[in-house]
This record gives sequence, structure tokens and C-alpha cells, in this order.
Amino acid sequence: MVVTDEMINILWEYGAERWNKYGKDRLYVGRSVMRFADVSYKSDAKGNKVNIVINGKEINNKELEQIYKSLETAYVDLETNEIIVYKDNNFAKSVITSALNNLYNSLYKKE
Repeated sequence: MVVTDEMINILWEYGAERWNKYGKDRLYVGRSVMRFADVSYKSDAKGNKVNIVINGKEINNKELEQIYKSLETAYVDLETNEIIVYKDNNFAKSVITSALNNLYNSLYKKE
């Protein structure tokens, strides 16, 4: 999938950063993609997230923090559209892929 300028602008509004130096063009997505990911959860009486489900997989708070850590350094190489995730966290990569697809579809796939 191609990350369009419109998608970049929307993600930027939610905290993504574009880095363009040394012949490289990257979009550091950070937590901006979580807005477009398939996420559901409930909150307990203390406000903690419980019953967290991302992309159909139930995860716990520790796993959620690991995903967030991966997202902080994850980026899309805008030259190749490859998603790069620290420590090759495949689940975080799938969250980014799904979120970008959701965003793309919301913009360009009208029913």
C-alpha cells in the first residue's frame, strides 16, 4: 500500500513526525496509528484498560506497553513503503499495517 500525502497529513495531526534527511524520507508513526487500529477495551473502576483486543487478539497491559514502545521508533520508509519496527515486533508491525489500511480505506474506498 502507498502512503499518500493526505494520509501523512492526517497522521501528522495526531503526532506522527516526518523525517527527510540524507536522501531518506521516513514517517515516524508513533502512537498516531492507534487512532486507526482495530482496538477495543473496557476500563475497570480505577480507569485501567482491561479486556484489550487489537486486531482480534486479546492482549494484556504489558503487551500493550511493548506495542507502544515499538510504535515510538517505528516508521514507514516513504520511498519503499516498508514498515520498520524496532526489534522486528511482528504484532506491532501488523497493527501499523492494519491501521494504515483502515485509514487508506476511509479516505479512498467509498461504498
